[in-house]
Amino acid sequence: AEADDGWKSLLASHRRADVEPTETQEWDVGFRMVLGPEPDVEEGDLFRLIQTRDMKGVSEAIAAGVDVNAANWAGKPPVVWAAESGDLEMVKLLHEQGAKLNGSDRSGRTPLHAAAKIGHVELTGWLLDQGVDARARTISGREPLFLAMRGAPIELLDRLLAAGGPETL
Repeated sequence: AEADDGWKSLLASHRRADVEPTETQEWDVGFRMVLGPEPDVEEGDLFRLIQTRDMKGVSEAIAAGVDVNAANWAGKPPVVWAAESGDLEMVKLLHEQGAKLNGSDRSGRTPLHAAAKIGHVELTGWLLDQGVDARARTISGREPLFLAMRGAPIELLDRLLAAGGPETL
């Protein structure tokens, strides 16, 4: 019990002041953390539906009132989440439901950054056709072209350059 109290006081001193701890959870790396209230179940469900490519479920969740632009606990909006996996059809669906294609996660990564990084030619092309900002920068100053330069197909690099990539590399 004494060790448990030590964990609680250590974690309590490091938790966000605006979150009241309600439970203890074991993480697979072996650390114990005191967590705040569970995130909105509907928000979590939307991300699970995207991950499992459940198009009907995503549509139903959004129709039921789930915010299509609400970021998850890590600060990542659903459309960035879908773009990271290269799911063009899911990105299109989210966009049709109101997702902001120029929206970014906490690090400033947009769906275009995600598509460029994984070298997804079709998704990158579709996003550019929708008018997304090809010069958008992450908080560390990285443009999509920079992220694509490690092994992306030449046609993807050409599209990014034609859409307004930097004049010098």
